[in-house]
Amino acid sequence: MNVGRTVVETPVAEKIAALTALDTPGVIRLEPSISALAASLSRRALSGWRGPGRDGLPPTAGVRAEISGDDVSVEIALAVELGRPVPDVAAAAQRRVADALTELGGFAKAAVEILVVDVDHI
Repeated sequence: MNVGRTVVETPVAEKIAALTALDTPGVIRLEPSISALAASLSRRALSGWRGPGRDGLPPTAGVRAEISGDDVSVEIALAVELGRPVPDVAAAAQRRVADALTELGGFAKAAVEILVVDVDHI
């Protein structure tokens, strides 16, 4: 008996990726792209929206996902804690996010690109 199908939408994949990346030791924050900042500013100007993320940005600012069938590609821009080996933190975040997307999101394949755009103190 076929009861239907489950579809995981892009915002869900982005949230899984964002929360998993932030949970990686050495990752201190996500870094939103210029387009995420512009979208946030226009939302604030039009509706006074203030989301749960820092500075009113959505918690997925800094994450971009594209879904194609059962596969997902994700790009995450983040900042790493100063003093931690940047390649190690990036590799750990990449692995953890890919695993979470396949396990929690049900994707057959997850390609994860990590962009380390800043280092900072906690």
